[in-house]
Amino acid sequence: MTQNDVIPAARRVALAREPGRPGVSGAVQALITDFFEQRGDRLCADDPAVLAGVGLFHGRPVTVLGTRKGTDLEQNLACHFGMPTPEGYRKALRAMEQAEKFSRPILTFVDTPGAYPGLEAEARGQGAAIAACLELEVPFEKIAEGLKHFTGTNRRFEKKGEIGGVTIIDDYAHHPSEIRATLTAARNYPHRKIWCVFQPHTYTRTKAFMDEFAQALSLADEVILADIYAARETDTLGVSSRDLAEKIEKLGTKATYLPSFDEIETFILENCVHGDLLITMGAGDIVKVGEKLLGQ
Repeated sequence: MTQNDVIPAARRVALAREPGRPGVSGAVQALITDFFEQRGDRLCADDPAVLAGVGLFHGRPVTVLGTRKGTDLEQNLACHFGMPTPEGYRKALRAMEQAEKFSRPILTFVDTPGAYPGLEAEARGQGAAIAACLELEVPFEKIAEGLKHFTGTNRRFEKKGEIGGVTIIDDYAHHPSEIRATLTAARNYPHRKIWCVFQPHTYTRTKAFMDEFAQALSLADEVILADIYAARETDTLGVSSRDLAEKIEKLGTKATYLPSFDEIETFILENCVHGDLLITMGAGDIVKVGEKLLGQ
């Protein structure tokens, strides 16, 4: 029996999302000696979301590459929640080219939802930076085989399917900066109208970032709000999704609060039309709305 057989699925997910779980920095401290961190891409700037450097693993020189997130909100924002920018890809390329030159093995620690989707990242050469990483001596057949079996990152702009010409996307975004990044990226996806079905996560976060949530969600053409996903909390703050809907409306974006998933699903079927892009968004169970509509 493996460890995965012993630990319940819900517990495994909780451990994977635990802010204090070991990351690449902890792995370096535990496994690598004489570590020297490499900073910057020699073109623009440094990207703290990518850790690169050289050190000794059991006495053997190695190159270390990893994506890193923070252990608190400030660090997460600095690291773009583990999403590399063009500077990060160029820094990684620099480290890999050095490893290739000196025949050093590369130890990789990947914990990322994907490339940083901000428009400024594309303006600074995101696609070119990723493409440059592919110029290393990796057979194209290996790359093609990997892409063939890659289905995307679960719950990160994940296409769930289509119904009546409406494309349904699911995204785990539950912080204003993540919401803003996802909805900004969605503008580049073919659509007639962007609908965001958002489920706020916890009462304390909703109250603390109420204005920021409203501003980020107003990037959608229309917003549907579900009840707050309580998680570990109870409602002692007197805050609700209705409050958030009112703030979004004041910013000029139509917002509808519907307390039950059944009401949300009916509203979607009655209002979304061919060519619309529907994004279910949040860290709770809002993904069930799209899956039910699609019969999954």
